[in-house]
Amino acid sequence: MRKQTVFLAILALLLTLSAGALAAQYQTKALPNGTVEITKYSGKETKLEVPAKIGGKAVSSIGEEAFYDCDGLITVILPDGLEKIGKGAFLGCENLERIRIPSSVSYIGDKAFRHCKNLKRFSFPAKEKSVRQEVFAYCSSLKEIVIPEGVQTIGYDAFYGCTHLTRVALPDSVEYLGLNPFASCPVLAEITVSPAHPSLEVKDGALLDKTARRLISYLPSTGIQVYKVPEGTEEIVEKAFYSCKDLTEIIIPDSVRKIGRYAFSSCEGLIKLDLPAALESIPGDMASYCYALETVSFPDGIRSIGGSSFHNCKALKRVFIPDCVTKIESSAFHSCTGMTEIRLPKGIQKLENSILSNCQSLVSVVIPDSVTEMSHEVFRGCVSLETLAIPPNVEKFGKNIFQKCTNLTVSVCRGTPAEEYCKKNNISFAYAD
Repeated sequence: MRKQTVFLAILALLLTLSAGALAAQYQTKALPNGTVEITKYSGKETKLEVPAKIGGKAVSSIGEEAFYDCDGLITVILPDGLEKIGKGAFLGCENLERIRIPSSVSYIGDKAFRHCKNLKRFSFPAKEKSVRQEVFAYCSSLKEIVIPEGVQTIGYDAFYGCTHLTRVALPDSVEYLGLNPFASCPVLAEITVSPAHPSLEVKDGALLDKTARRLISYLPSTGIQVYKVPEGTEEIVEKAFYSCKDLTEIIIPDSVRKIGRYAFSSCEGLIKLDLPAALESIPGDMASYCYALETVSFPDGIRSIGGSSFHNCKALKRVFIPDCVTKIESSAFHSCTGMTEIRLPKGIQKLENSILSNCQSLVSVVIPDSVTEMSHEVFRGCVSLETLAIPPNVEKFGKNIFQKCTNLTVSVCRGTPAEEYCKKNNISFAYAD
């Protein structure tokens, strides 16, 4: 009897120590409903079964970045009764291959599994109604995703950078897709949508919202070189054609009134781009890193050109911007290293930061008389530029406007701020008269 009592006492002690060791791996906070949220995990396991209770209280939530950068984890089993997985909960768990999500979970936050690059499969819990922003971004081992009936929204960049994703099935319950959830998925070859879907359809390799007349996503691995956007489309959303490397030309109908940021960015084979007549604003980074882009036609109704719109378009040679444009934002033509000539619009008043920086082949540019201000590094690194006249109306000058313009002589009028700027910054100049 005494031996049995000693054994039970030792067993109880071991269980207490084990529970204490378990609890020590987790930091928690109490929730108003009497449950706890795991706020931090510090263990080293490769296969982890998260406990249903800690300190006698049910675990109902995994907090924001609770398992952040736990790169030793390979398999995780979450407990029944768990209701929420917070923002970035498993962000950066690069070796995580499998995770079991209980059916009790009704909320998975933004970026929950971002950069889980070895995650091979995922089953959505039936109660979850949204696939949120960047939730699977850079999960480069995911190959196929079936989104279950009941999911209503898919957020911005939800699957961005899933480089092995080949197939996605969308249920009829999906009502809204935020911008392009599938940008930078280079081998995505199939998006399946039911013919009975009330608003979405796939046509000629593009996912379309036929109700809102939006082009949401173009499949990058179709092999098609020339694509014609369907007539009646009114919007091309952000990143719709991002990194579609096979395309050489995109034909855009005049029905398109709006184009989102990065819409054609990194389309490395794109040679020609004719913008639609109804477009009034070119968004930032619209065609950045389109290395082969040779010609762009601007419509007469265009009013502004966004920042970095044509950044690193190395094959652009001659650019003619219509006079209706009143604003060109920072770095719009930065590093267009093959560009020899650009015509700036006559009504523009300010040359923003770096709009022509590192245009190494630029030899011809005229600053319009309407310009009153030149911001930082406008012509920095324009090594082929030999002459440039600054109108007398320019009164404000930023830093390093002509830095590394080693062959340049600036033409100025006597007694103007331009003359003073050149003297102060040791810039070679000559008088216009």
